[in-house]
This record gives sequence, structure tokens and C-alpha cells, in this order.
Amino acid sequence: MKTMKPSFDAVGIDIGTHSIKIAYLKNDTLTKLGLREISPDTALTTMPAEEKDKLISNVLKQIITESQLNIKKAIISLSGDAVVVRYIILPKMSQKDLETTIKFEAEPYISFPLDQAQLDFQILGDNEEEETKRMDVLLVAGKKDIIDRQVNIIKNVGLRPVLIDVDSFALENLYDYNMGEDTNTGGIVLLNIGATFTNINIIENGISRFTRDVSIAGNNLTKALQRDLRLDYLKAEELKKNKAVILSEDEEGDKESEQISDIIKPVFHELLGEIRRSLDYYQAQSSERSLKKIILSGGTAKIKGIEKIITQETKLPVEKINPFEKAKLNLKNISNEQMDDMQPLFSVCMGLALRVRS
Repeated sequence: MKTMKPSFDAVGIDIGTHSIKIAYLKNDTLTKLGLREISPDTALTTMPAEEKDKLISNVLKQIITESQLNIKKAIISLSGDAVVVRYIILPKMSQKDLETTIKFEAEPYISFPLDQAQLDFQILGDNEEEETKRMDVLLVAGKKDIIDRQVNIIKNVGLRPVLIDVDSFALENLYDYNMGEDTNTGGIVLLNIGATFTNINIIENGISRFTRDVSIAGNNLTKALQRDLRLDYLKAEELKKNKAVILSEDEEGDKESEQISDIIKPVFHELLGEIRRSLDYYQAQSSERSLKKIILSGGTAKIKGIEKIITQETKLPVEKINPFEKAKLNLKNISNEQMDDMQPLFSVCMGLALRVRS
């Protein structure tokens, strides 16, 4: 794999619904890794924004202190309702010309007022299916109020945000890093099932061609257990983390496993339906499009049986990504067992940390 000299030093910070993760690489060596829960229950979702941001800042300060982090630049990301990603076709023009006209070109594709949006774009290349000279463009719009809140959280702990990414593209960055120069692999589905959102990113020969965030994820499974077993949220979450399993039709388990599977399987099938619709939409855009495999990550990916049921529904092989696969490790007080347990949780965070190589 070709080694790229980092253009600057920065720590990747993934602020999730339930936890905050940080990762820092120095010349492809992972030297800092941190993880802490923000809040163990659902109170965070109903907490006033100012109170919530203060709590997140305090937790992030604890991680920085514990990991003895002395890097001052940070890379963060957006997902879900905070960001809109669109793949659009525009008349062929230069990067400079598009910078001038992007606000006008973006207006039909953005669901909130443009004065409330921070816009960015990337020209993906010529559109070969159009007879006239046109080009494919990736358009990204982040909500300014959410961005401002994230930036203030980072500044409040003494760091300086230098780049704001999107979760799906951070996953793509990690995948490209793990693959090295061999990105000519056809259609690959990057599937990250977190607590609140499921990120879907389909990359085609190293270029993102479809991305979508679905609001069905791990929390929905927890709430199903909470409702059907009449548990409080903390006990339902603990049960999901330690004993959740999804059994296929040809599998049997003990009484508890079958009960848990029966409760969470209908919810997971809802998510699978959204995933299937996304894959069908992508393939319907061109007869030449095909999908090779699904790369799975996220905390919910730790549930037993999840790979098998995804394969059964999508007819695609599923692999779990190892975010630490290519990085050299120089970490203190973290065992190999802990590293294995943390793998599904750190895909977005490692993708952010790797942006220093771009």
C-alpha cells in the first residue's frame, strides 16, 4: 500500500447518540483511542440543546484527559437529518465556475432554506449517459445550526475543528485505506448500523454513487425489547448488548434466544426493507450496475446472526470491517480483547482520523 505523508495533525472525533469516540494516527500509527458513553438512557434525546451540548463537552473533556491527547486540531462529522447528500447532473463547467453558481444549482435539491445551509460539492466526472456535455456532481448541504453547535462543542474543550465530514464518506475513507490502491472493485455497499441512524453508502470503483441515512437502527431494537418485555430502557439496552440474536428460519436457540429474536426480528426486517429499496434504486439507474458485497460496521453489527440474515435478504456476501486492520498500533492500557470488542464502533471515527492523509 502506498504511504501518504499526512498534510496536518488532527484527531478524529465521532460524536454519536450514545457515545463519543476519538482516534489519532501519527504516520499511520494509531497512538490514541478513546471511548465514553454520553448518557446510558434515552434522556439525551429529550434534553434541551444547551444542556445536551454541555454534557457532550464534559464527556469529551474526560476522554481527552484520560487519553492524554495533546493535538489541538479536530475532524468531526454529520449524519442523519443534519445533512443532505444529492447526486446531481449539471452542464459541464470548471470547478471555479461551479463555485460561483452552486447556490443556484443546489436550490431544487435541498429540503431546507439555502440561507440555513452550508454547501459543498465534488465533481465526480463526465456523465457518459448524457448526449450533451454534462457532469456528475456530489452535492452536500449541512444545516448551519447543527454545524455551529458541533463546532462550539469542539472549541469548548480547547480544540479547533479543521474539517467537517459526513459519516458515510468517513466510512468510504476507511474502506479505501484498508483496500490500498485496489479500489477497482465494482459496487460495494458500506453499511453502518449505529444507534439512531443506519448509513448506506454505495461506492463504484472507488467513487461514491449513492448514499442514504435511514432512521431505523439499534435504538429501535432496544425499544422493541423494552416494550414487549416491559423493561426499563437501561435493562433493555443491556439485554440487547449481551444476549441479542437474530435467528434465521432454519435455526433454533434456547428459550431466551428465541424470545429475543422473535421481538427484534420484525424491526430488523423493516430496516432490511429500506436497505433493499436503496440497493434496488441504485441498480435501477443503469443496467451495467452490479453489487459485489456488503461491508458491515456499527455497534448493532455486534448482534449474533446479523450477517446471515442480511445475506439472506440481499443475496450479497457480508463482511465486517476491521477499522484497525492496516494501522500500526501503539496503544497503552488497551488489550487485544478490548480492541476486538471495539472494532464495529470505530469505523466512522477511524475514517475521520484518516482524513489527515487526504
